[in-house]
Amino acid sequence: MVARVPDPTLDALTRFGRHVGMCFQIVDDILDITGSEKNLGKPVFSDLLEGKMTLPFILLLPNLSGGEHRLIEDVLVTGDLRGTSTAELRSLVERHGGNFEL
Repeated sequence: MVARVPDPTLDALTRFGRHVGMCFQIVDDILDITGSEKNLGKPVFSDLLEGKMTLPFILLLPNLSGGEHRLIEDVLVTGDLRGTSTAELRSLVERHGGNFEL
């Protein structure tokens, strides 16, 4: 817009930026589950602990039992892992087909 490029160019750049942003966010969501605090520079599952529902958990929820669903909800609402651990959350993701690797 600032460069005053033709509308088709602006539209293409807008779509490109949107797609790059979505790719970045998907990778970030996966790394939040599969990464380590050392590599990420932040605690693993920090998005979930901050009450943010990420794509892996959105895809996972329909496959969870009632107790597993409540476990995820509890972490989202309370912001801590009182009733679980990061290892248990990773195992839950893996058991229900969320075997994400980059």
